[in-house]
Amino acid sequence: MNTKVCICTVMVLVTVANSAVAAGRRPTGQIVQFSGGVLIKPQGRGEFRKPQAGQTLRAGDLLRVPPGAIAMVQCPNGLPIAAPADGNTRGFVQICPSVASNARSTELSLFQIGDPTSGRDASKPYIITPRQTIVVGARPTLAWYGPNRAASYQVKLFQVPWFKSVPFAEGETITTQLSYPTSDRDPRLSAGNYRFVVEAYGDKGFLLRQEQALPITSPPTVAKKLMLSWRGVATASRYLISLERSDVFWQTQLSTTRVDYPGQLPPTRYTLYVSDNMAAAHVDRQQFIVQDFSTATNELSNAKSNLDRLDRVTQVSNQPLTPVAKTLARTQIWAENFFITNAIAELTSLTRRDDQSIAVYRRLGELHQQVGLTILAGNYYTRALQLAQNQGDADMQAVLQAELACLAEERFCNP
Repeated sequence: MNTKVCICTVMVLVTVANSAVAAGRRPTGQIVQFSGGVLIKPQGRGEFRKPQAGQTLRAGDLLRVPPGAIAMVQCPNGLPIAAPADGNTRGFVQICPSVASNARSTELSLFQIGDPTSGRDASKPYIITPRQTIVVGARPTLAWYGPNRAASYQVKLFQVPWFKSVPFAEGETITTQLSYPTSDRDPRLSAGNYRFVVEAYGDKGFLLRQEQALPITSPPTVAKKLMLSWRGVATASRYLISLERSDVFWQTQLSTTRVDYPGQLPPTRYTLYVSDNMAAAHVDRQQFIVQDFSTATNELSNAKSNLDRLDRVTQVSNQPLTPVAKTLARTQIWAENFFITNAIAELTSLTRRDDQSIAVYRRLGELHQQVGLTILAGNYYTRALQLAQNQGDADMQAVLQAELACLAEERFCNP
C-alpha cells in the first residue's frame, strides 16, 4: 500500500512581483558592440534612436545599420554576429531567425525562492551567493548580508536529493499529488528525516510555501511508492516540490558574512540557511545546484550540455570584440543557463578594471534583480544612472530611471 503524506497547513502566504526565475521570458538578444550610425526602434516606440551597448533586443525590435557601421548582435544561442550593414531596416527575428521559431524560452522554475522578501529588507540577513544559481566547482564561496547589530551568524547546508517542477496549462486539472518515485531517474532515498516542501506560483510569481516533516523508515520503491499530496491553490499555474534532508549536511557559526566551504561538495541540489543571533532570529533560505561542468543534470536535460556552453563562451572570447562586449556576451550565456554566480563574477571583475561602463552596471542591476536582491540591484542601477548623467547620455538616463521605478514596484520593466 502506498504511504501518503499530506501537507494540509499553509505556512506562508505572500504575493510578490513577477520573477525571471518563476516565469518564462521571451528569448532575447543584445547589442554587445556598435560603431557608426546604427539605429534601433524598439517595438512600440515611434522613432529610431541610437542604441546602447548591452541593450536588450526582443522580437518586434527593428535595427538599421548603414554602410560602414558595425552592430554586433548576440542571438539567443549566445553567439554574436554582425548585422548586415546595408542601410536596410531588419527585425531582430530576421537577424536571429531562431527567435521566430521559439516563441518562448525554455526557462523553467529551477529553484525554490525561500523567503520572497529576502534581499529587500536591510534589517534582516539575506543570502547573496550562491542564490538561485548553478555553481561550477565543488568549493563555493558562501556570502550574505548581515545587519550591523548581529554579532554572529549560523550557517547550515542541507542536501535536496529530489526536486520537481509541476506546471499545468489553462484548462488542465490542477495537480495536487504525486507518487514517488515518478520515474526511473529519481534517486533512491535512504532512510532518514526529510522535509516535504511545496511552493506554489501563479502568473504574478510566488504565492505560498507549505512544508511538513517527513521521516522515511522504509525507502519508497517502484512497487511501494510514497504518495505526496498538498493543498491546491486556485490561482497557481506551477508547483515546485522537493524532498529535503532534515539532517544538517554542514554547519558553522561565525561573525563574518563570508566563508569558503572547506571541502568538496558532491554534485547535487542544496539549501543554504543563514540566521542571525537576534532575539527574534531572522533566517534566509535559498537553493543552489553544484554541478560537475563536464555533465548536465537531469533537471537541465532540455538545455545544451555544459561543455557546449563552455565552447560558446570560448568562441565569444576569441572574437574581435572589446573587453566590455566580450564580458556582456559571455554573461548572457552564463545567465540564460542559470550560472548566475559566473555571470555576476565576470561583470564584477570587469568593474575593477573599467568602472565607467553604463552597460556593465546596468546588467549587474538586472542580474541581482532577477534573483531577488532588490537592494543590491538598486545600487547597481543607481551607479549606472550616475555614469549616464556624467556622460550626458539622456536616453540611457530615461531608461535607467524607468528601471529604478520598476524595481521600486517589484517588477521588471520588460518581462
